[in-house]
Amino acid sequence: MARLSITAGRRLAAPAAPHAMARHSLRQNAVAMFLGQGITWGLTAVTLALLPRYLGPAQMGAMGVGISFTSLAGTVAGLGMATLITREVARDRETGRDLLATALWLHIVFGVASAIAAIVVGLLMDYGTMTRVAIIAQCSTVPMNLMILLGFGALQGVEVMRHQAIWDAANKVFSLVAIGVIIALDLGFYALMGLSVLSA
Repeated sequence: MARLSITAGRRLAAPAAPHAMARHSLRQNAVAMFLGQGITWGLTAVTLALLPRYLGPAQMGAMGVGISFTSLAGTVAGLGMATLITREVARDRETGRDLLATALWLHIVFGVASAIAAIVVGLLMDYGTMTRVAIIAQCSTVPMNLMILLGFGALQGVEVMRHQAIWDAANKVFSLVAIGVIIALDLGFYALMGLSVLSA
């Protein structure tokens, strides 16, 4: 009888089956990403409704040019490493950790180099002062954005998506509140460019 109760106790204390844990992890990640994406999309929609009305066509155009330069520089410097990090971390965390450390340094070096190159090209082109400021402000965020992408790639590899969802939502909340303050105090275009750097 004693043996039977000990065996039963061991069964109760046994860890959950791997497939059950996987289902639980998948469910948690799906809920986190669904809620986080919904919040992020909603806040982005509000932001995009406010900014054009406040800035007007010329300033929105300058911001769009800056974002285009940033996207191009980030794509060139990124080298698809975030996707590789996700795959390697998921397959072997020890190898993935070593690769992540190398990728961080590469992203810092390439991110800074591509940001400088994009800024130089932007300054050499026949843009107005406002557009040049937008290019400088937006491109200066490239190294930081690349490191954030690597962090997200690592989180996806270890199947912990809630941190990414929380980060995205918190960043969007911060940006929306700050934009609201800038609009309310009429701080203007250059304050928004400073906000983009601070947000990154």
